[in-house]
Amino acid sequence: MDMEFSPEDLAFQKEVRDFIAENYPAELRGKQDEGDELTKEDFLAWHKILYKKGWVAPAWPVEYGGTGWTPTQRFIFSEETARADCIERIPARAASNAPSAKSTTTRMTPVLTLINFEIIHPFMQATVN
Repeated sequence: MDMEFSPEDLAFQKEVRDFIAENYPAELRGKQDEGDELTKEDFLAWHKILYKKGWVAPAWPVEYGGTGWTPTQRFIFSEETARADCIERIPARAASNAPSAKSTTTRMTPVLTLINFEIIHPFMQATVN
């Protein structure tokens, strides 16, 4: 098995590194470096930046607002965000068993990916605590 990245994958790795270097909020980096507690707004700031770039839902299919990345690209993105010590991306999830789930999901994807953190994450915190 060949474990080397292809030239396309290496170009993608550079794109991710450059994006993080140019867009990761300095305020977040400062808070992380000082060991300050991160707020919901801190997580949402990074989430919105990724959303604007189209990278908030790396595992989603393109037709639902995802990136369409290969498994290797998702791995590279994960590795590069970890290497840069970015705060974790909040997973974007949308699921329904309703008969019209596909049309609803397609129509609502931009809203779901942006507000996922606002609605789902606080609920999950409340159920864990």
